Amino acid sequence: MPAPTISDLPTPPSRGDAPDVFASRADAFLGALPNFADETNAVGAYVDDKADEIENIVANAGYVGTSTSTVTLGTGSKSFTTQADLAYIPGVYVAVVDSTAPTVNSMIGVVTAYNGDTGALTINSLLSKGTGDVSTWAISLSGPPGSDATVTKSAVEAAVGGPVALRTDTTVTISGTTHTLDEADNGKVHRFTSSTAVTITMPNSLSEGWNAIWRQVGAGQLTFSTGSGATRRNRLGHTKSAGQYAEGALAVDSNSGGASAVYYFSGDTAP
Repeated sequence: MPAPTISDLPTPPSRGDAPDVFASRADAFLGALPNFADETNAVGAYVDDKADEIENIVANAGYVGTSTSTVTLGTGSKSFTTQADLAYIPGVYVAVVDSTAPTVNSMIGVVTAYNGDTGALTINSLLSKGTGDVSTWAISLSGPPGSDATVTKSAVEAAVGGPVALRTDTTVTISGTTHTLDEADNGKVHRFTSSTAVTITMPNSLSEGWNAIWRQVGAGQLTFSTGSGATRRNRLGHTKSAGQYAEGALAVDSNSGGASAVYYFSGDTAP
């Protein structure tokens, strides 16, 4: 219902009024007070009712919804129509799961927009599991995405607004005497097992944040050579591993323009 109003009171009497004016104004003013009290009480009751409504909305506002929108599993921007008056706001993580096959098809992402009047929900999917189109969605809050899904570097960079380097923490064994680093080496532990000297080339193109562990398992000493445009930094000016069983790290500190990677070379090193 519309909000009630309070009528203006008549002009009150004043000691400066003529006697007849004073009496007339006093009668009108006093006669209006009962109605004024009723209208004031009505406004108070209206405010109380609205406060109860708001409290009920807040208490029942939730993060659990469903959607029959047909959406293709994958990363990137995804749009759904779900229930209105949910509590989603941009920046919260949500899980969007196929209710008929929740262990097979799912996405985890960040809410980028939600219209509480229409139920229009848009997320930036960071992790996706399964393939194909789904229209039987269950939507709920989620924590930051884990690893039990497919993640793309571009999707994460879009979410955080800058370059990232994705780690896999996989150990790889390299038996040859040459190895040129690439993006696929990011986050990996490299075991070099050659019995003769090994040359490792650091190209100029690796992304800022790229990092890896190197380990000299064999007798062959490791030499870390910079490609054209790349820079190697080491506090002692070292360029090699110290010997068998030495270990250290490489990290790209910056790469202005994508063709001038600056590497920090650390660990058990030698000239």
